[in-house]
Amino acid sequence: MATAKLKSPPDRSEEAVFWRLLAKHACERSSKVAIDKTLRLMGRLVKADRVWIARYSDDLTRFWNVHEWANRGVEPHVMDLQGASSQMMSWGHQRLVNREVIEIPDVDKMPRSAKGLRAELKRQKVGATLVFPLVYRGRLIGFHGYDHPRPVKGWSAHRVEFKKKVAMHLAGLLARERVPSVSGIDASADIGAGGQPANLSRVINVKSAKTRVSITEDEIVMLRSFGDYTWIHLINGKRFMELRSLRSWIALLGRDDFVRVHQRFVVRADRILGVEKATGAGWNLALKGWADRIPVGRTYRHLIRSKMGF
Repeated sequence: MATAKLKSPPDRSEEAVFWRLLAKHACERSSKVAIDKTLRLMGRLVKADRVWIARYSDDLTRFWNVHEWANRGVEPHVMDLQGASSQMMSWGHQRLVNREVIEIPDVDKMPRSAKGLRAELKRQKVGATLVFPLVYRGRLIGFHGYDHPRPVKGWSAHRVEFKKKVAMHLAGLLARERVPSVSGIDASADIGAGGQPANLSRVINVKSAKTRVSITEDEIVMLRSFGDYTWIHLINGKRFMELRSLRSWIALLGRDDFVRVHQRFVVRADRILGVEKATGAGWNLALKGWADRIPVGRTYRHLIRSKMGF
């Protein structure tokens, strides 16, 4: 696969103009407007596909995509990964906690330990990405990145240092926002446990065929694997199929409310009514509001015992 040639970082005269523009944007009354203008400026300057910001909960266990600039013709993903578990990108998350810059010049060459993050980047058709921790007054509050459609040769030390300074600027702007700023969400929303807004804590955006829907974790009864796709079954009987693996869904949801019971099935723990143990026929789960029985794989029985206390 061909590698992309990146635009050189601005020289000192251009950099002076750039910082004057950032200072002007920072004077906006709305930090959201200031951030969006900065992302647009950076995206055009470095010729990125997307430039974005994600914000952590106070306990760093979840994150939200909160700001994004997408180049013309590029699909936006700002509504994806709302309240996602940090476990889904544990490889990258640990580096951000350590205040490291994450350089991924070729997504296909990411290590096996990063397979969860790699799967999500490939789903978003990202070929390379450069990600910076957003630290404000010594506290990690989010992360900020630049996506490219194809692998790149890498980034010079000058380029990385320049973007690191921009990340420091963005961290200050992000800290001015009371809650994650997502389209359609009231910015004055109440803050829930862990520093996340109460009405955003478990919202997931699903892209099924040509439809994009927002659902909450509480609406999900079961997930069923279908190759690289996953069927999402809801309490109201609706279902959606999305190009996201069951493994990615498990990481996205976290481990508290859902349990994997089979190679192909994940169920909501509080919907389990009981276990049917038929001699020679294995285990099957009965779920509240679900007519069919769900098979339990032998290797997953210990998880059921743990959840149900037997």
